[in-house]
Amino acid sequence: MSSSAPLSKKQKLANEIEDLSLHPELIRKLNQAKLCSFKAILHLSHPEIQKTAKISATDVQIVLETVSEVLLANEVVSEVVYIHTEGEFPIKRFLQMVNAFKRDFPELQNLRLSDNLVLKKVFNLNQLMHVLQNGLPDLLKKVSPPRIIIIDSVAALLRCEYDSWSERTSLMVQLATEIWKLANIHQMAVVCVNQVSGSNKNQNQNTKQTHLDVPSLGLLWSNILTTRIKISKKSSETSLPATRILELIFSSYHPHICNNFMISESGIKIL
Repeated sequence: MSSSAPLSKKQKLANEIEDLSLHPELIRKLNQAKLCSFKAILHLSHPEIQKTAKISATDVQIVLETVSEVLLANEVVSEVVYIHTEGEFPIKRFLQMVNAFKRDFPELQNLRLSDNLVLKKVFNLNQLMHVLQNGLPDLLKKVSPPRIIIIDSVAALLRCEYDSWSERTSLMVQLATEIWKLANIHQMAVVCVNQVSGSNKNQNQNTKQTHLDVPSLGLLWSNILTTRIKISKKSSETSLPATRILELIFSSYHPHICNNFMISESGIKIL
């Protein structure tokens, strides 16, 4: 008589969806599409999951919410590094979102989200480069390293200090190189916040002058990044929170998407 050996950790991770509280037919379709692990599911966008697994948009939302609940219940939380260059970190807003999150998930009352947030204020580009080259590599050696870095913002440092275009271009390339190293070597996301400036431009001689939002730092910086996302705000005459638009302008691996959302006390709400 033979007995089956226990599944290895790798085998368990490869079949994580089998333990989810989902309809068997939905699990079958995910398995058939080889979306057997949480990582495989979360790596894809909402439309990609729908197309790959051949399921409805409602089913996709159910899958994503179920996976998220399981991950939160197991306290799978990564550290986040927030590097800010202008003003101070909005700690009151952060705590407001934390309190709202814990109201929505009372089972996670003991989770100390602030322990997973690393804040760093930099005043010039040299300080930012020092953090990227020296501070972060040491932090990434920890048992629970950060998985996302937010730089808010890059344009503020480059726009204020350097009048020479050639010097600014050289520094921009150096900065991009360090960001690429962190993203590729350590498999982490790096989000660079950038401002826009207004520009009046005629589309042709027969049209009126139109107002366009032009990203700061120009075409070079736009081409360095792998993904460009634009967030704009709709004008509103009501007392309700304004509707905002998140548009994926460019991505090397995702199709164009455009979603409306609102910013509430608890964070972002997709409409």
